[in-house]
Amino acid sequence: MPDHQGGRLARTPRPATLEQARAVVDAAARLFAERGYHGTSMRDIAQEFSLNPGSLYLYIRSKEQLLQSICEFVLDLLERNLDDVESLGTDTMTALRLIARGELGIHVEHRDWYRVYETEYRHLTGDALERVLKGRRTLDVRLQDILPDGEGGGVLRSLAPEPIASAAYSENLHRVYERVGSTGGISVSQFADAYTDMVLEGWRPRAAETQ
Repeated sequence: MPDHQGGRLARTPRPATLEQARAVVDAAARLFAERGYHGTSMRDIAQEFSLNPGSLYLYIRSKEQLLQSICEFVLDLLERNLDDVESLGTDTMTALRLIARGELGIHVEHRDWYRVYETEYRHLTGDALERVLKGRRTLDVRLQDILPDGEGGGVLRSLAPEPIASAAYSENLHRVYERVGSTGGISVSQFADAYTDMVLEGWRPRAAETQ
């Protein structure tokens, strides 16, 4: 079970309730992913634990706080993935492959959480929404910053402004995986590599294949 800053999840955190608080957030992620944020009530979440809805407030402040915690947890994982890749100082093509592998790994390991992050974050309000939007923008900019190195080195050609190219690369990765999954029994890493090759090389035959 992911441990996303347990202190945020409880009104008055106590060692005896932290595991229960994390379980509540996990149940919320699953229900939000299945039914949508507005399609899930606090009563629905409470029923997962045979609790009275009022008892949930021992662990969390509001339904929106559950959504915020889920989104911030996924953001943190995605940021760490970029940190890890950037720390390697590798070439652009390898960096894009490693980013794709890491993102898909997060998607697969925390599928419900990731779906909620992608589809339900817009239901946040006020400062919570702004924090998540800022985090998403920061991830986009960091990916965009990788592309000019490849273009400058002749590895990539400029097809579109960086914001369009980076969004297309990252968001379509997850959409394609959701649609076809591990077709053929390939691993997450193999899927990420195949996707990256298709995006960067397209369907054009390689030089060796045309001879």
